[in-house]
Amino acid sequence: MRHLRNGCGVGVFLCLMGWLGGVEAYLLPPRHYLRKMVSVRSSMRQIRVWMIVETPKNGAIQREEAVLLLRTPGQIRFELHKDKKAHRIEVWRNQEHLSWEQGGQAKNQARKPNPRFDFFAMGGDDSSWGSAEGILRSLGVRYDGSKRFDPESDYNEPLRMSLAWFGGRPVVVLGASFNNRKPNQLWIDKAHAYPVRFLGQTTGGGALDIRFLDYHRDGRGYLFPGRIEIYRSGRLFQRMLAYRVKVGSVPQNSFQQVP
Repeated sequence: MRHLRNGCGVGVFLCLMGWLGGVEAYLLPPRHYLRKMVSVRSSMRQIRVWMIVETPKNGAIQREEAVLLLRTPGQIRFELHKDKKAHRIEVWRNQEHLSWEQGGQAKNQARKPNPRFDFFAMGGDDSSWGSAEGILRSLGVRYDGSKRFDPESDYNEPLRMSLAWFGGRPVVVLGASFNNRKPNQLWIDKAHAYPVRFLGQTTGGGALDIRFLDYHRDGRGYLFPGRIEIYRSGRLFQRMLAYRVKVGSVPQNSFQQVP
């Protein structure tokens, strides 16, 4: 009887582990995760983040103060500071990219996707650059499909969606399957629906790997990554360390002009 009890215990344990594994492996349509991700971001429409930017240069680490301002949908301002004054400013809005460096003139160019920040300036308006659909479309990541049994749904298209592990947690990969990776991929935490990784290409064709790490909640429950790492062709290009996050109080005129 003792052996029988032990055998039953092992069987129950294995069944439980198999059931848990099935829960982790179960995938809903991609739009489910995108909607959750937009919902998480939309809960904090205006954000101001203070950062330390670390850039490897000539065998050393160059450190600069930076401020990131976000306002949904799709409005982004990034400032690099020296001696408590901005010496470089970039603004992304709709289809415009404004840039300025100290001693130079402001420039206005066509808007290009910036996955470092775009995922944190998303809104629910499908027609704007700040929407999840617009961002992923501009980056070439496939996201279509909303019905589980729709033959056109990505749920039944293994070339566009898969499950992976990142940082010891299950993540949903949009844009590619496990055995057929495409250049552009967005990795989303399966349980909490925040972005954890973007794989793409630089303008020169090299591999681009952006990782959103060390998520923390403030006193009101808002989430933001404490560390963003950017790799180009397998080498660390830049690391951004957030040390203060304030939700709310970002004026609209911050995104109108530079400096």
